[in-house]
Amino acid sequence: MSGRRYQRWDRSQIRQHQLLVTSVLLLGLTGVPQRYADTKPAQIVASLFGGAQTMVAIHRVGGIMLLVCMLWHASYLIGRYRQGTFRPSTLPRLRDLTDAWHLALYLVGLRPSPTTSATPSWRSSTTGRPRAAVA
Repeated sequence: MSGRRYQRWDRSQIRQHQLLVTSVLLLGLTGVPQRYADTKPAQIVASLFGGAQTMVAIHRVGGIMLLVCMLWHASYLIGRYRQGTFRPSTLPRLRDLTDAWHLALYLVGLRPSPTTSATPSWRSSTTGRPRAAVA
C-alpha cells in the first residue's frame, strides 16, 4: 500500500495502550483462576504462575499497572488541555451514554432492540435485525 501515512496516536498514547492491554490481560489471567480456584483448569493455571501465592502477587502487580495507566492517562489529558490541544469532541455525549445503556440492556435480553442515534455496523439498516453471516 502506497500513499500518505497518518499517525493516529503519539508515542505516549501507544505506550498507555500497551500498558492497558498488558495489565488487563494479566488481571484476567490471574483473576479468573482465583475466582474459580476449586476447578482443575484454575489449578493448572495457578501452577503455571508458580502457585497460588505467586499468582496473587502477580495479580496485585497487574492492579498497580492498571492504576498507573489510569493516572498516566489522566495527567496526559490534563497536559493536553493546558497546551490547548485537547479536543472536547472526543468526550462522550449524553446520547452516547444512553445508547450504551440501551445496548447493554439489549445484550442481556432486557430490551427488544437497542434505540441508538445511528445504526451500528452489526445491524442491518433496513430490518433492524443482525446481519446474516456471509459464507
